[in-house]
Amino acid sequence: MSNIYTIVSDRGMMLDKKINEILSSIKGEYDLVDIDMDEDSIITLLSELKTLPFLSDYRVIRLTNPKVLYNSNNIDSRLIEELIAFLSNPIDTTVLITVISPSEFSKIKKDAKDLSKKLFDELTSKGSLYTLGGVSANDIDDIIKEELKDYKVEVRAIEELKTRVLADPTRIISEISKLKLYKYDEKTISAADVDLLVSRDLEDKVYLLTQSILSKARKEALGLYSDFKKSGIMDSLILASIINKFQELYIVKVMVTSGYDKDMIAEAFHVKSGRAYYMIQDASRIKLNDIKDKYEELLLIDYRVKSGLTDKDNALWLYLLDV
Repeated sequence: MSNIYTIVSDRGMMLDKKINEILSSIKGEYDLVDIDMDEDSIITLLSELKTLPFLSDYRVIRLTNPKVLYNSNNIDSRLIEELIAFLSNPIDTTVLITVISPSEFSKIKKDAKDLSKKLFDELTSKGSLYTLGGVSANDIDDIIKEELKDYKVEVRAIEELKTRVLADPTRIISEISKLKLYKYDEKTISAADVDLLVSRDLEDKVYLLTQSILSKARKEALGLYSDFKKSGIMDSLILASIINKFQELYIVKVMVTSGYDKDMIAEAFHVKSGRAYYMIQDASRIKLNDIKDKYEELLLIDYRVKSGLTDKDNALWLYLLDV
């Protein structure tokens, strides 16, 4: 097998793990060079691929944003042919790791023609292709279990941690590191510790507020609203954020009903595959009419506030009181 690897994945822990596996398999010392085709030219890429290692055994080229694989219109065809020729007869001391996001991969499948298609076929036929799936709930549980194996942790603390990090494995590890350092002597972690150390950002809180409105959890909704106010966030921003979240839910629900899959939704919303998975899960639990009704209620509040028909400082609070 040649030293050519292609990975289809979003950025994150799973991708880092696969790249580290490839790097660990290299028998000898290597220099690592990053090429981003959003910033670097195909000439730079060719130069790096053909350069022999100096004071090491291998040169590793990590290539990202390889737009040439689906759009070669503005690139000299001779350069692409030169790259294809390299792939068909690569240098033994060069390791090429190409990272393609799921949205880019969809574009390749849809738009790649002529030289771009020939280049992609050469890339994948001469090396190894890995397609990494999104992070599942089981993956998250396994990460938490492994990272906290030496600690006694409340069940509620784990559930609260998962809620606050929203299935982001990189952030889970980062937040767990803070918790472990904070409770290093006691080796116990409670829900109160998570509440103290693991923050929720605006999007997380808006997501939870949206869910509490749909589930008619008035106490939780008012508590989240109070957190917003303590942070100095204006009602107009809170209301606009909730409306946007309901609009997102509605669109995802319609897309799923129309047969759109996870990768298509990830591309449409410019989010990671893992995030798209949870967007689909959220939408699947709610009836379309329920989303539409809440969305229209909030739009009416926004209209009344902007028209001066309702007190802008109390409109959202009064709405949540009636959830």
